[in-house]
Amino acid sequence: PADCDWQLGTGTMEENASVVACVAWVRRGAAKEVPDRIKLDEENMRSLLQTAERDLRKAQRAEAGEVEGSGDEDDEWETDDEADEPWTEAQAKAAAASAGMEMDEAGAAAAAPLTDIEERYNLADYDDDEGGAVGVDSVAANAASGLAGLVYHMSNEDDPYLAAQQDEEDEDEIEDFRVRPEDNLLVVGQTEDVYSHLSVNVFDEVDTHLFVHHDVMLASYPLALEWLDFDPESEGEVSNLLAVGSMSPQIEVWDLDIVDGVEPAFTLGEPAGKGKKKDRQGHSKEVMALSWNPNQRNLLSSGSADCTVKLWDLSTLSCLRTYTHHRNKVSSVEWNPVESAVLLTGSFDRTAKVFDTRDPDAVSTWKFATDVECLKWNIFEPHVFMASTEDGFVYACDTHKEGTTLFTLQAHDLAVSSLSFSHYVPGMMVTASIDKTVKVWDVHDGRPKFVSTQELDRKALYTVEFSPDSPGVVAVGGMEKGVTTLDVFDIAAVSRAFKDRAIKEQPRPVERRAAVPEDADDETIVYADGEDPDDENESWLDIVKDLHISPSEETVQEAEKPNSASKKKPTKKNGKKGGKKKKK
Repeated sequence: PADCDWQLGTGTMEENASVVACVAWVRRGAAKEVPDRIKLDEENMRSLLQTAERDLRKAQRAEAGEVEGSGDEDDEWETDDEADEPWTEAQAKAAAASAGMEMDEAGAAAAAPLTDIEERYNLADYDDDEGGAVGVDSVAANAASGLAGLVYHMSNEDDPYLAAQQDEEDEDEIEDFRVRPEDNLLVVGQTEDVYSHLSVNVFDEVDTHLFVHHDVMLASYPLALEWLDFDPESEGEVSNLLAVGSMSPQIEVWDLDIVDGVEPAFTLGEPAGKGKKKDRQGHSKEVMALSWNPNQRNLLSSGSADCTVKLWDLSTLSCLRTYTHHRNKVSSVEWNPVESAVLLTGSFDRTAKVFDTRDPDAVSTWKFATDVECLKWNIFEPHVFMASTEDGFVYACDTHKEGTTLFTLQAHDLAVSSLSFSHYVPGMMVTASIDKTVKVWDVHDGRPKFVSTQELDRKALYTVEFSPDSPGVVAVGGMEKGVTTLDVFDIAAVSRAFKDRAIKEQPRPVERRAAVPEDADDETIVYADGEDPDDENESWLDIVKDLHISPSEETVQEAEKPNSASKKKPTKKNGKKGGKKKKK
């Protein structure tokens, strides 16, 4: 948005600012109870340090004007690895921090040449230092400084004063490291000053505790996060992965069950400046939006500042298709929760589009007055989606009525940067805005009502997301002060408005006729509550098969009555409208 202090495309932020641009929840039970730790051997550490230092030098030369970055976007891309577009100094600092390198205030690494890397980082003794052993030289140095009277132990385990304390600390550390089945993970894409990272937090809803479990260093500002459970190397097993879209054109996918990892599990697309433009599979600019398809687990969609939407096959790590429906940056992509081939996209060209990825030429379009900031499907009415825009409005759109809106909300004074639907409460929607407020709305049955507003102590809000395992818990992030979790049901107005509507179990997509009585014959049709069996045309209940509905008690009772000619529901044989009903 134009009124943000941090703007996409310029890559600039307020000095020493902390920005949370995106968050992603991990459902309960998806994470390993005890994640794996990575320990680098000497060869891997040497390679990582060399790469980080090379990138630091490239960045410093680029900052000094000695190395030119990539040219106009119409130029050919370089093929030589050494001619790759250099990282910015901020990116190189992040890479060096991941490798454990120390830098001075100017961002420079140690001054020794690359050939002395073993001496500089003591790689020869990298695997020999176990248990914190104290060398002879260090003992002598301490003794010379007036510590000669102390007793030195080769390990803390040999010190009787520290052994008991160490055991207690180890037990506490192991317990803190464990992710319990009742815990959620909340991953926060955060940038502090020039360092970008993923903060993987454990959220305990019972005690309302949120604490950092581990961090993942990133080389570029994160713009979009998407959790997924498909790993091409897991042979069908469910994994715990996170796709990251950033200011880099390459998508990184990290394994959240690995702690202290220094590289992603795999990547999609090419880094900036690598390969010829015509041969590139991936995006050429920032990746602004991601959406994983839970119904087709190997599919991931991405939207970019290069105005394209790409469809990725995670089983082969390749781009299946590229869609060019938009004429400006693609800010949002969302798979339909039930129709696995239907994709919703939004752009700064002020349009939202819905299309079947198998037939991309048939595109439905909605036009708005300003840029589209965020799009979300209504979980309980999957033929309806919400679009938020830069001028503070939220629009409800029905995919059965192209180009028209069901209703319009003037939700905020400034851009509505994000919105989200509760997974448990039909019609509960929250919006977050640059105006620093979070608002709760009731949009059930197409009759929108304002419920509550909360102003947070932030300069702006960029993201809001409901927990997948709780009716009212949301995570909110923006400019400064990290991420905040709050339960909207703690607000009296929200509790009163939705107390009779919250459901206990997460909704599951069901077929419309899933509740047919066991003794019914193959020809019997059990109609949903509110459907007219005499209507020649299909109702919207028929078209949207995933609605979370069940037949009324009267319908079930009538259908269960054996051989009731006068009460029996119409069938293909005896119904008023013989033959199969036509689809629209």
